[in-house]
Amino acid sequence: MGHLNYFEPFNHKDARHEDQLTRAFLTVLRYSPITLLATYDLVRNSIARTSAKEGVAVDMPPIADLDLVHLSIETQRGSLPQVSEFVSVLISNDRAPLNLGVAPIDRRAVYDGIISFGQSLALVLENKPRVENVWEGQLSPSSKDVPPESKVLPVAAHLSWRDIVLLVTKLMQQDAVGGGERLMMHDLLEFINANFPYLNPFENLALCKSNPELLQMRIESLLKEVVIHEDQVQYHRNWAWYIAVEDVPGIQRIGLILEDPGTPDWHLKLFLGFADTVNQARSFFERELRADLIEDLRKRGWGAVGNFHLSYMQQHLLWYPTIDENVSDYLRYWSANGDDIGQYPTWEIEGYLAKLFRLAVIQDEPQQRIELKEKLLSTNRKTVNVAPGFVLAYEWSKVQAEHLDQTGQLAKDIARKISEGLQIMSAVPDFLKPALLAEKPNRL
Repeated sequence: MGHLNYFEPFNHKDARHEDQLTRAFLTVLRYSPITLLATYDLVRNSIARTSAKEGVAVDMPPIADLDLVHLSIETQRGSLPQVSEFVSVLISNDRAPLNLGVAPIDRRAVYDGIISFGQSLALVLENKPRVENVWEGQLSPSSKDVPPESKVLPVAAHLSWRDIVLLVTKLMQQDAVGGGERLMMHDLLEFINANFPYLNPFENLALCKSNPELLQMRIESLLKEVVIHEDQVQYHRNWAWYIAVEDVPGIQRIGLILEDPGTPDWHLKLFLGFADTVNQARSFFERELRADLIEDLRKRGWGAVGNFHLSYMQQHLLWYPTIDENVSDYLRYWSANGDDIGQYPTWEIEGYLAKLFRLAVIQDEPQQRIELKEKLLSTNRKTVNVAPGFVLAYEWSKVQAEHLDQTGQLAKDIARKISEGLQIMSAVPDFLKPALLAEKPNRL
């Protein structure tokens, strides 16, 4: 059984070992025909460029001439198949390419990857995530492995991992790719992002070219840059990447949201959602809140809104708005009336809401009356939870975010903004890397 059988254990090397990267890529090629053919096209184009530069008359057959019926893909092999022609392929990072001259030599070789198309052609892959680790002759096959009647192309192809990542990302957007094939591609990108992040083309937002998939991966990387423990960075499906901060009473998640993805006007929003559940709300309003900071935060670009909502079990039912000018009073009200936070019998909720409307804590609107009846009063729910949430949000435009990321300042700005926002509850962000906060933001 070969190493590329998905169910065959391959656990003797760390996930960050280059052999694991080779296996991951070849497994995708094995299960995704479109990725295999697109990669072959990259190899063929690279050979054409290199041969033209070196003045060597070599060529590779077009895809239509390949024997795809007798396809074989293997990894970590000590010998080569019996084919008519061999093409060496180096896969590395984006450093300057080496002298890629190839010829059979006397050496003992273990080949990272072999893709053979019947008995006509085989690609012999050498994966070196860092090109400086390639030694002279490493791309040349062992003389004992090349039959006398076989041909070895005198130049090698040089593929960039970043080009491969971009290729896979583009393929994922095609209508013809779906189901398990698309999932395999996604898992490869996620594996590279987690274990070989320096190979990604999304090392800053500008390089992502507004591609939503790449932007999301860069967002993940940015959050991991700001926290002490990377496992705090998690993903909530259909929402965003976020920092899990359950150890900070009053808040559970700090999200970095990609707004308007897929448009030229995408932007980033830092979302601090306080008091989202009953327990969080009780913890939040028991703290020393700085309601007086609201106006200063707004002057610094923050949005501050009440997020009062009714919920049942873990399901949010409906929200009630608060007038922007009243947000400071909203915080003060709940700080003084924390005992009102909790569970109510359904039959009491209309009277309680009327009290909050009368005190201008929240606003009564026609749509909320309709939803209250549909989602609560007309159901069999006996109880409902009252959670007076509060949200701080800060946004970076596309231009601002790309510029800050290109200059290496965006991660610092994210960390400082998180610290700035948590001042509303007098919380210390000890989950952030201290070095990013070394230049303290002005205290509010």
